[in-house]
Parts: sequence; structure tokens; C-alpha cells
Amino acid sequence: MKLKLHLLLCCWAGSLAAQHDRGMQVQSYGGFVFPHHEEMKRQEQHVVGLEASWYAKGTGYKGMDRHFWNPRLGGGLLFLRMGDSLNGIALGPHGFIEFNLKERSHSVTTMRCAGGIGYFSRPFSMDNNLRNRANGTRLNGLMQLQITRRQYLGKNTEASLGLGITHYSNGNWKFPNWGINMLLGHVGLAWFFNNAPANRPAWPRFNADTPCLRGFWNVSVRTGRRQIAIDDNRTFTMFMGEVVYHHPQSRSRLWRMGVNYFFDPIYPYIKFGPWPVRNRSFGSVSEVSLLFGHEYRVGRLGIIADGGLYLYRPTDSKRKYYEAVGFKYYLNPNVVLMSRLRVHLFTADYMEWGVGFNLPDKNIRKPLFKKEFVLF
Repeated sequence: MKLKLHLLLCCWAGSLAAQHDRGMQVQSYGGFVFPHHEEMKRQEQHVVGLEASWYAKGTGYKGMDRHFWNPRLGGGLLFLRMGDSLNGIALGPHGFIEFNLKERSHSVTTMRCAGGIGYFSRPFSMDNNLRNRANGTRLNGLMQLQITRRQYLGKNTEASLGLGITHYSNGNWKFPNWGINMLLGHVGLAWFFNNAPANRPAWPRFNADTPCLRGFWNVSVRTGRRQIAIDDNRTFTMFMGEVVYHHPQSRSRLWRMGVNYFFDPIYPYIKFGPWPVRNRSFGSVSEVSLLFGHEYRVGRLGIIADGGLYLYRPTDSKRKYYEAVGFKYYLNPNVVLMSRLRVHLFTADYMEWGVGFNLPDKNIRKPLFKKEFVLF
């Protein structure tokens, strides 16, 4: 979780260094925790919260701003009180990007995608909080999606009203991990200032300002860890590697196609049984899958959504397919930091952390689809 926070804040800080129309925003939240599992019914509580954030309208790069309709980038601190002492409070930093969906003369409708980290005051504990069946760690990853209507009140002031979903999870780092989902409405007030953009460094290759459409291969290695049960709290370490080709659809959209290999020692595991399992075969801890996904590029940040189909798995204890969402941060055109959450039918498997290396394709590629649905 600390690495995920570092990636987001690096992206945020690097973007703000060259931005204009910077501003500050205060936003209040109200809503409720909605349980998605029968063991979490007692955690259905009202939620109130407050957010203070710093943001910038536009990146300062003319080509990128034109392509993305002057998106808002920023970061802030989010505080949520999730009902009584059973859920406790969540507090932590996050980074975000807001895309303009529809612009009018005196208002704009935006969609925010945010990610960060949250410190929980009341995680599951065998000693003093046995009823909390949703999360077992104090540090949890944050994912947030919001739709907001922003109304201009004057030259430098705007009010906001919207609705969104906020999700916290530790990616099975420690049990329990059903995750906490909250449906939250928000109202806010923002003030922004007209600052001249600073000197603009050059963006790396394969970004929204790149005029040509070149694909590239990415070789990545990652690792993760997870627990299986509350009463058997042994921790297991996973490893994975993949080779993925990135085919450009546009200057900001890339299709991902490749092969994954997963080393998963949980397959031969027996609850309360001896560990490690002796004389286990290589095939009993291996998974191989085909991958197809999509990456949305905004400067150095990549937002990925993948789906995989297993070609081989030792048993059918997992489904034949998986879904995954994550982030990539391009340190330079050839080196990428990556985090990804793998799930099976919306049930978290584990969080992957790792590094990838890009091998550029010399040929210019045509888009896979002549027409595509463009939301933003």
C-alpha cells in the first residue's frame, strides 16, 4: 500500500509542477456503508466525512490539455467517520484526476477517478473488535469513482454537488478482507487562482502528445502476499511474470494482449496442515493464462483494466477467468512501476507489486478498431 501511495503522489507532484489555474477545494460527504456479504450486515452504518484538496485545471501541456479537455489533477486528504466504534474512522491521502464529460457556459460535469491509502482506526481484532468482518489491517488501499456537477459562482469560485462510490481493501494482505464499500454524496466549494505555467519539461515517449502510433512489448515481474483464513493466519507469497504487447488505438488508449505465469503456493495448502508441503510438483503451484486488457494513458500515469483466461491451473478451486485493475507509472520510456489487484468474480485474490521493461516496436500500427466509443 505504501508503494501505491508513493506512485500516486509522485504523479500528482510531477503534474502540479507545470500546471496553471491551481486551486483549493473543501468537500463534505454523507452516505452509508452498504454490506455486500452476509457477514457484514452489522456494519451497515451512516458515514460522514470531509476532504481538503489541492488541484489544478489543465496540465500546462497544450497538446495533452486539448486531447483530454483540460482535466483536473490533484491530491488531498480524506477523513471519513464510518458510523460507530465497530467501523471506526478512515484517514489518508489520495491523488485524483477529473475528466470533463460535459461543459456548459456556467457549469461542467466531471468524472473523478481517485486512488490512495487509508488508515483505519478499528480493524478486525480477536481482542477488542471481533465483529468487524470487513478488514483486518490498519492500512488499506482506496479506490474512488465520482460524478460531479460543478457550478461557477464567480471568476474564481465554484460549488459542486455529486455522487460516488468509495472502496477500501487490503487486497488479501491480511484476513479478513471483504473490503468496505460506501455510497457517498458530496457537496463542496472551490477557489482557484490564475497562475502562469512554469517551464515545461518534455514528456516521455508513448504519451498523449506523441503524434505517431507505435506499439511496444512489456516484460514485467511482480510479487504479492495474502492470507487464507482468520484462524490460520499464515502468510503466503506469490510471484508472477508476464509478456504483454501494447497495441495503440489512439494517442491515449492502448490494447494489452499477452501471456501470464503465476506461482501460487496456495493450491496444495490444507488448513492447519503442515507447511511447507513436501515433494510438491512444479505444476501443482503454477497457473498460465492469456490476457486481454486496456490501458488509458495520461502523461506518465497508466490506468489498466485486464481480463484473463486460464490455459492451465492445478485444480478448479478458482474460476476459469480473472479480472484485474491497476496503475502503471512510467519512470522513463523504458522502465515502468506497476501495481495491480487481481480478482475472481469481484472477490480479491491478492495485490501485485512490481516493475516492467518496455521494448519499443519499430513499426507504426493501425488502430484495431476503426470506430470506438469515446466517453472522455
